Amino acid sequence: MSAPSVIINLDSKLGAGFLGNLIAGIFYGITCVQTYIYFTRNGKDTTQFRILILFLWLLDTLHLALVTHGLYYYLVSNYGNLLALAFPTWSFLVQVYITCISDLIIRGVFGRRVWLMAGKSKIIAAGITTTSLLTFITGFAFATRAFAVKAFVNSSQISHFLYISLGSGVVADTFIAGSLCHSLAKSRTGFRKTDSLVNVLMVYAINTCLLTTVCSTACFITYTVWPNEFTFIGIYFSLSKLFFNSLLATLNSRESLSEKISGISDISMSDILPQEPCTSPVLWRPAVLVNINREVVEDYEQGRTEKGGQRLAIAS
Repeated sequence: MSAPSVIINLDSKLGAGFLGNLIAGIFYGITCVQTYIYFTRNGKDTTQFRILILFLWLLDTLHLALVTHGLYYYLVSNYGNLLALAFPTWSFLVQVYITCISDLIIRGVFGRRVWLMAGKSKIIAAGITTTSLLTFITGFAFATRAFAVKAFVNSSQISHFLYISLGSGVVADTFIAGSLCHSLAKSRTGFRKTDSLVNVLMVYAINTCLLTTVCSTACFITYTVWPNEFTFIGIYFSLSKLFFNSLLATLNSRESLSEKISGISDISMSDILPQEPCTSPVLWRPAVLVNINREVVEDYEQGRTEKGGQRLAIAS
């Protein structure tokens, strides 16, 4: 009697991993272009910060190499060996470490900007640090324990680490974006033109964390629904690349953002002076001239919110 055949859905395993690697490769191409633009157009950043960006690019390159190696292992080296699909290859687990390290650094960059914009608030610092470190530690714990449990079928024993890591990652990104928007909202002056600048910066803050939050949520849902498939892994491949691209897009958009708001750099006196003469010393006060120049935008994007003792150049 012949042994019963085992049917394995390759679409949700190798197919999902292949598509995830393909999308990750596309994002890596965008990352390379963004990195080139950064190093050719952002000469004002400190040497240490530029080295940090280079290090993140190297991590991103290593991440794609590990993912590609993992798929090569399943698709080429073990072609036709369905038993190999039951066990995660080492490169798939190591790429989790790379993702955790890269995401922690990038959250640190964004978190520092929020911390400075919020006046070095200890509550903001504690919230960002706690959620970011929780994501990092549980992600590391998941990959480390995965080496011990070996088979995918036993991943339920360590699934709580991945749930906490992805969930805290969503909380961290939401907290960073929300805190930055709150700090910007408190900078409103009441003047339409300057408030429109605040609105633009708030949109940039939300867009920074939007895609990464959606990606983390998608990983969380697909792992909950299909824990033994590669669907969540395919999505997870793109997480670190979305993070790095968000950071590079933020840095590279500083000049275009400055040009976009150049029309409101100087608010004319006619916008804020009363239309009718007023002689009452109580009802009238000297007009406030709000000058928001390009340096303010650059400081916002890098977290350098204090230059020459001022957050915004306001003269009264």
